[in-house]
Amino acid sequence: MMLTASTISRKPVPRRINPGDRVDLLIKALLQSVLPEMTSRRIGRLTGKSHRVAQKWLSDEMPVPDDVFHQVEAQAELLKNSSFPADLDAAIAKATAAGLHPEIIASHLAAQYKKVTGIEIE
Repeated sequence: MMLTASTISRKPVPRRINPGDRVDLLIKALLQSVLPEMTSRRIGRLTGKSHRVAQKWLSDEMPVPDDVFHQVEAQAELLKNSSFPADLDAAIAKATAAGLHPEIIASHLAAQYKKVTGIEIE
């Protein structure tokens, strides 16, 4: 499924699932695109569901609801249209080029994670 502006709307449009479609792989790839360090707890916080529900989605014990699919799809589109990943990569490259130790860089990233989410990084 191509991520386009037409696939994102205020009112979710039901997914048309054809026989043989691998929706489980599609949602997992979509989640991985927005959460490169994906955990069930992060998926839960992103979608407003419990991490146990997210674990069931990841293990194919439970289907991902359409509203969750559309929510993640919208975030993927926003991320794709932003410079955030490139800006972050540039900041890390600049710190590395300045000679900062990787642990110092990672510690500052962890501090930003806590500042943004209010929790310790996993």
